[in-house]
Amino acid sequence: MANQTESTETATAVREIEGESEFDSILESEARVLVDFYADWCGPCQMMEPTMEAVSNAIDAPVVKVDIDAFPQIAARFNVSSIPTVIGFEQGEPAGRLIGVQDADSVQQLVV
Repeated sequence: MANQTESTETATAVREIEGESEFDSILESEARVLVDFYADWCGPCQMMEPTMEAVSNAIDAPVVKVDIDAFPQIAARFNVSSIPTVIGFEQGEPAGRLIGVQDADSVQQLVV
């Protein structure tokens, strides 16, 4: 009952989008956004999960996951043809891209 710190942890957690309008709203409202394009069946994507969690706790920008099976139209908009693909956005525009399993330092560089 004294542990009230849990809600602050979730503020920096990786956020899985639930729709294209939500995705667009995040890109419009945030100066920088890090987007992880993935699929549940993708082994390398699963390997990236702890990295993306670590990055989300280390940066001052939202980290968003986009399931390419649920939202192929979003993946197509940004020419995502291999996963995992991580794209850093600045002012709603792609500013950098990494494809494949990456370390946390490399991923962080997309939004600094």
